[in-house]
Parts: sequence; structure tokens; C-alpha cells
Amino acid sequence: MADASASVQAFTHRETTPTELLGACLDRIDQFDKAINAFNFVRPREALTTEAVRADERYARGKPLSPLDGIPFAVKANIAIRGCPWHAGIGALSTQAANDDARAVAMLRSAGMIPLGILNMHEAALGITTDNPHFGRTRNPHNLAHIPGGSSGGSAAAVAAGMVPIALGTDDMGSVRLPSAFCGIVGYKPGYGTIPVEGLIELSARLDHIGVHALSVRDVDAVVALFGEEASNSAPPCTKWQIGSSLAAAVGSAFERIDCVDSLDWRQVNLSAWRRAGLLLCERDALQTFAGPLRESPQGFSDEFRAMLDWAREAPDEKFVRAEALIDEASAQLRRDFAGRLLLSPTAPILAPRVGEEAPDDTPNMTLPANFAGVPSISIPMPNAESELPVGLQVTGLRGAEVRACAASFFPDTAALAPL
Repeated sequence: MADASASVQAFTHRETTPTELLGACLDRIDQFDKAINAFNFVRPREALTTEAVRADERYARGKPLSPLDGIPFAVKANIAIRGCPWHAGIGALSTQAANDDARAVAMLRSAGMIPLGILNMHEAALGITTDNPHFGRTRNPHNLAHIPGGSSGGSAAAVAAGMVPIALGTDDMGSVRLPSAFCGIVGYKPGYGTIPVEGLIELSARLDHIGVHALSVRDVDAVVALFGEEASNSAPPCTKWQIGSSLAAAVGSAFERIDCVDSLDWRQVNLSAWRRAGLLLCERDALQTFAGPLRESPQGFSDEFRAMLDWAREAPDEKFVRAEALIDEASAQLRRDFAGRLLLSPTAPILAPRVGEEAPDDTPNMTLPANFAGVPSISIPMPNAESELPVGLQVTGLRGAEVRACAASFFPDTAALAPL
């Protein structure tokens, strides 16, 4: 599958149509999703076809609604599509359907994009495996014996497998960028508030971001432009961000080949303490968000998730005060260190773990600071990585246009689909 931008060019030149692209997406879902389990729900073919035919007609008249008119997209199961399941990966909410589109979905619909369906996720968006006890395990399309990452694992896997060219996910401490890195695609977390979160089943109001999974940086540019984010062709100097996590050999060797004239040493920063602070706030906020369903249907939550909520329930207030203070400290330090430059790091210190393996606790250490500061960050496939599994390169900065321009300079290409 080509990226969305190439498909739009083909629509414009009458080389293909939105209806044909929709058919190709549905065919790939039929062919591959039984093994991958990226989708929880696909909208009825008749409704999808009606929307695609309308886009065909607009292109035939030379009047598309936007630069992404007719492009299918799918969303993580905590983001509302009218009439579709809306459960955040929680069994207790499995019969809940959305009455209205999330605001982000409504904005993409108004641009002519076609919402295809709902994607699997880690339970409540609080984990990195997308091994969901209620909706099944999602697998990495590059190797089904490995996880896709999480919590937006279904979103990344669906794009990597060519089932849909664009997907929305959510990111509190790395949950768009980590699965994008593990699945070999582009994953962008914009600055806080860039993509509206109304219609999201929240995990943490302070940390929640909606982000974009795509096959290319130019596709991300096209999507975020629909939300009003500006474009740019220039970027400030890049600095290698040295963070105190041990790197897997394939990750470390690929990152060493990235050429930068400067580096920023964060190896003495206690990112593990920051991670624990972020996790504690997520647990506290989840306890508030899901208090009603937890009381009414406790069996609809996994033992692991209930234990996390119990931990938050029993934690003394001073722990939350300290956690908030640590996040404030992280935000301030990051914004100071970002002045006039962009930071490059591996997206994750490891390759995608095998299914059933424990991922190291520090897996999100490189992604979480951008959430704490509410600043843009993008993961792209690492150039020249010598690995059977994908490796991610992360670019983080204060301005989204600069972050994306830098990412495009390292990765101007379209990600290769997983060799299914």
C-alpha cells in the first residue's frame, strides 16, 4: 500500500479511486487480521462504500474536501466513532457504543476522511504490550512472535500491515511512539491540545495526547494540518540526547550512526523516578475515570489492572503531591534544554519483545519526558538499522513543524509494509 499522500495524488489523476482504496483496505483486513488482531470492529461495508463513492464523485468534479479526502482511517478503542464500540480495551465497557464522534474524528470526517473502525489497545491504555485479556492479543506484523507495543498497539499494527493508511492513537508516556517504533512506522505525538481530546475515554487529563500513526512524515503533516498545525521546511540544529538507559545492541549501533555535532547528557537524570510518578498519576486518574464501572462490573477488569487501581487507592496523598512536583520538574528541565535545538534519541532502548516476555521497566523512559512537558515528539524508522525487527528514532522539540521537518530530513521515505 502507498502512503495516503500518494493515494491522493492517484485519486487526483484518476489512476485509482477512494472506493478502490477502501476495497484494498478491507481485503487486507480480511486476509491478515485474524492473525494480527488489530481491529476490534469494522464498520459495515455498505456504509463505508457509500462514503467512499461520495469521495469518488468529489474527485470526479475536481472538488475534494481536503488534501486527504477519501482516505480511510481507524482509531484506538478509547476514541469515539458514532455507533461503534467505545470501550478503552475494558471488558466492563464492551457493550458501550459511542453516541457521537470524538471531536478529532468529526474534524477528519468533515475533511472527507472515512472512519473505518476501532482498533485494539492495552487495557485502559495503561501498558505497552496490547495483550488484552478481554479483546485478545495483538501481534507485531513484522514477526507474529513479538508484541506490537502499546498501548496503541492495534493502531500501529494496522498501519504497518497495510490495513489502513492512517490511524489515531493516544499517548500518555509513549503509547503512540513506542508501538510505531516496534512496528516500523511513523508515530507523532503533537504538543498538548493540538488534536482535541473531547470524546476520548481519558487515562490522565494531564498527560493524554491524541497522536497519529502513518507510513510517512508527509502523511503526518497532512493530518495535523487538518487540526491547524503549521508546516515548516526548516529545523534548528539536532542534538543527541544521551539518556541513562542501556541500549540493545541493534538499537545502540543504529543510533551511533546518526550524525550529530552536539550531545546533551541526561544520564544523571532519574527518569525512572519520573516514570514511576507518571504511572502513579495515571493509576490515580484511572481510578476516578472507571470508578462506576469498577463498582458495577469488577469482573470486567483484569486482576492486574484492579491491582494497579488498588495501589492508587491506598497511596497516601503526599505521594501524589511528590509525583506532580516531579512532573513539573521534568517539564521545566525539558523546556530549558530544548531552547533552540531538537533532541534525537532512540524511541525505545529495546526491540519489540517476544510475546509473553517481560519488557524492561525503563522501556518508556525516552518517550515520557515529552508528555510531561506537553511538547511534540515523533518516532520514525531508524535509518540504516541492521535488525530483523524495526528500530525507532525519536525527534523531540518545542515546535511541531520543526520536529516533523527534522524527522523528514532523516526519513523522507514511506515505511515499508510488514512482509506478511
